[in-house]
Amino acid sequence: MPRLDGLRAIAVMAVLIEHFIPSGAIRNISPGGAGVTLFFVLSGYLITRILIKYAESRSSLMESAVQFYWRRFLRLTPPFFVAIGLAALLGLPGMRENWLVHGLYLTNLKIGLSGHWGTGADHFWSLCTEEQFYLLWFFVAVALPRHRLVPVILLCFVITLIYRLAVFSMGWSPLSTVLLPGNLVSLTMGALLAQAENDSRLAFITRTACNRKFLLASGLVFLAVSVSLPWAVISRVVFYPFAGALFFGALVFAAAQPGTNKVLNWLCNAKLRQIGKISYGIFVYHMFLPEILRKLPMAGGVFEGTSWVGFVLLCLVSVLVAWVSWVFMEEPILRFKNRLKWRASSRPREV
Repeated sequence: MPRLDGLRAIAVMAVLIEHFIPSGAIRNISPGGAGVTLFFVLSGYLITRILIKYAESRSSLMESAVQFYWRRFLRLTPPFFVAIGLAALLGLPGMRENWLVHGLYLTNLKIGLSGHWGTGADHFWSLCTEEQFYLLWFFVAVALPRHRLVPVILLCFVITLIYRLAVFSMGWSPLSTVLLPGNLVSLTMGALLAQAENDSRLAFITRTACNRKFLLASGLVFLAVSVSLPWAVISRVVFYPFAGALFFGALVFAAAQPGTNKVLNWLCNAKLRQIGKISYGIFVYHMFLPEILRKLPMAGGVFEGTSWVGFVLLCLVSVLVAWVSWVFMEEPILRFKNRLKWRASSRPREV
């Protein structure tokens, strides 16, 4: 699915824009929030497609679990742990105090329950939310019969709606929405599309997702909600994830279908796909770089957050660091993904 690599690149570039661009007006509409929502939908879609294959296989539940979590561990944890270790070793703000919180994938819990940023790696909240989702979703998608999956997905939509309405109506900190219940709608929207691919009863969902008019309309709604973010608390707390899930759900599904919506073929650009391939590393490392680069003797204030030159340089350095990480660490480690086998008798499962 080459166009999905292009979407990953768009998502991570949106995050870089929010964190590095010296323009408050652009940051106010939260391009990073859009990027994270797109990552969530992508993750839910791709992970559920993988889990459906496990569910349809004759492997035992234990064998499937070992394979799935082993591959997730190899893909996600090496750069994550390296970044935490190096940031703590270099004494970056907040990292020596919170390295264990990050290492246990609890960043979102600390931010959500405390109601403020300042963990040293606040951007890890979304990675922790995804990891917590993976831990739970395997058993939903693989252990439960397939006909139960859609009702569970709809329940997740309702959980997000109730949770976010509670945050808004009870006056809780908007940062409470970084917790998993506040983001289930984005993750499970991708899961719904993955299920719809394999269920003729859900054909209306796939037809709608591939409809250009729906894609345009949902995009305009999401843009309107994004523009309202600086002044409408209810948009930020309640409407944003649902509008984002609809638009990015349609976009992801349309991009995933070969031969449809040829207007999206620009996502197959080779350079864009390469950035998408290393997007995880870009996301993991990028927020540590300004603090490191500011300490260089030749920095001269370029990386203080008010310079367009600094913005371009930070984006380039983020890509470079991620590329080095991919070539010399992540890709070699992935060669071990098929090395661990759970030797147990296989049995068919109800799907």
